[in-house]
Amino acid sequence: MEYFIFETGGQSFGIDALCVYRVVDDLMITPVPLLPPYYRGLGYHRGELFHVVDGGIFAGKGQEPPEPPYIILLKWNRHNLGLVPERIVGIKWMEKTDLFDTEYRVEGLRVKVITPEAIWKRMVRMDYGPGKV
Repeated sequence: MEYFIFETGGQSFGIDALCVYRVVDDLMITPVPLLPPYYRGLGYHRGELFHVVDGGIFAGKGQEPPEPPYIILLKWNRHNLGLVPERIVGIKWMEKTDLFDTEYRVEGLRVKVITPEAIWKRMVRMDYGPGKV
């Protein structure tokens, strides 16, 4: 299976390449007030709205992305999500040997496999505003 691999918070993550719609570097992000720092805002790309989150959501800390930041646009089911990583590694083939494995070694990298649904679930569980609403 092909995975799109990126790095954030000193870790490597892989997401099914079929969920990656595009990688852009010119998406204008509109901040949304009273949301956690991981939520960068909303981006509009080719007629579609994307929630944009910091890749640090996985490492438990925010990050300063490179300038200009590359944003991985993900589309699945009826969701659109933009993810800002520290670094994009590329697309790699990883043989799935066990349906329950979530970490693989590929070309010297230890890659944790994630799904768009896991990103979405983590995003909606975040605290909002100065305290929980």
